[in-house]
Amino acid sequence: MNRREFFFFLKALGVASVLPSQVAFAQSNDDPVWAMNTMARQRMLSNRVTKGYLMMAFGHPKGETIRDQAKGIMDRQFLTELGNYGPLSSKKELSELYKKAKSNRDFWMPMVAKGTSKEGLTQLFSASETTLWSIDDVVKAMVRILGLESAKYIHIAGLMRMYPQRSAKYYFGDRLGATSDLKSSVEKMKQEYLSFEKELRQIQINFPGMREALDKVVFQWRDLQKAIDLKDDDQVVLKSESILGVTEEMLSLFSGARGGSD
Repeated sequence: MNRREFFFFLKALGVASVLPSQVAFAQSNDDPVWAMNTMARQRMLSNRVTKGYLMMAFGHPKGETIRDQAKGIMDRQFLTELGNYGPLSSKKELSELYKKAKSNRDFWMPMVAKGTSKEGLTQLFSASETTLWSIDDVVKAMVRILGLESAKYIHIAGLMRMYPQRSAKYYFGDRLGATSDLKSSVEKMKQEYLSFEKELRQIQINFPGMREALDKVVFQWRDLQKAIDLKDDDQVVLKSESILGVTEEMLSLFSGARGGSD
């Protein structure tokens, strides 16, 4: 990971305050680009929180740190920062979808905050998926309602940011018996990732630096899938964490180098 990627990795962990000014992101609770990217990021964070908890249940030493980092960012961004974004309260459809996502999150989060028995892991896993897709409903509505030229691409690139965490979540869920759907789910994600890449390749010429950023993301995604196929626990953790920086770098190119205070 080079210096620039490391800065974006720190950004993904929620410590933009330590970054040099040239790569730190400005925050505005009135900025629709910031709101779109930040809401899209919650899909990734929900998977990373659950991945960290499942790693803890599996006995991996890095699980608690990953869970706590992701949970802290999600608590601040989803509840506080996005909660202050006007259209999520003033536009009826967005307001209703955001409230539903918050309700699902409020049901799921105590399971990963306080812990659950191994018998409860299946319910936790299911609740994490419900939370994820209810947040996705908010994102897709924002694409339609906010009228941003870049919104569609933030949505797609945001899925490319989310799928590595979801793949790793499925991996550890399978190892613990919380899901029996690893093979088919990961295969579906691989196919969808190819379609996301194809769509972004078609417009990469319009965004300086996108070709290189997309190349890095796809390379690291393939490395993660190899680790999953080999059932290499440590490499699954390493690869799913290291891709955070390059996916955040890619998203910054769509969002005009502006994002949340993360």
